[in-house]
Amino acid sequence: MALKCIVDLGVPDAISKSPEQPVSLSNLAAAIPLHPSKNDALRRLMRPLTHAGFFTTTAVLAGGEEAEDHYSLTTAGKLLLRGGPQSPFIEYNDELLTVKIAL
Repeated sequence: MALKCIVDLGVPDAISKSPEQPVSLSNLAAAIPLHPSKNDALRRLMRPLTHAGFFTTTAVLAGGEEAEDHYSLTTAGKLLLRGGPQSPFIEYNDELLTVKIAL
């Protein structure tokens, strides 16, 4: 379900089109249709998908502040981009959009 939400919001496309690489969570949230109060929810959606291998994360310190997560696409994450030859298949196949993480 997290993967479907991320694809529907256009997160992979926003990461791919961003001039900043990797993309900070705040810049990512600003690039998608998401209210700023939901940044923490976006972080919680990104966490299992990073663990599943769709995104990589880097913590970056900025001027003595708390480290902010920065995200980039992996090879698997690039399959989620809209407009690719596999895009309709991935968007409409609910089974593919179900992330199964072995514990």
